[in-house]
Amino acid sequence: MKKILVFNAMVLSLFAWSNNAFAGESRGGYISEIGTVNKAIVFRITGGVESGRPSCNTTGRFSADKDSEHYQAILTAFQMGTQITLGQVLGLGTCNLWSNSEDVRWIEINRK
Repeated sequence: MKKILVFNAMVLSLFAWSNNAFAGESRGGYISEIGTVNKAIVFRITGGVESGRPSCNTTGRFSADKDSEHYQAILTAFQMGTQITLGQVLGLGTCNLWSNSEDVRWIEINRK
């Protein structure tokens, strides 16, 4: 029984590690495009350095639920244009809100 529990713990930890290994990240840039669909906002970052996008993200966009804490930050950054730059956007490695855009985990906005 103990061996089964140890094995299950190892499998779960590998799954958790692999899920985060394919989470997208964007550093710098600005939000150049936004759209809304099915209670979500989708947005594109231009001028940033991107890495680690999951295979489900075929558009290069991120998405956030309209009721999330990210929604107002995304709208503000878009409205301010070049006056606000993105410090960092991290994804969850999933595309659950919109099938071709990565779900947002973290967004950091900095003033120029």
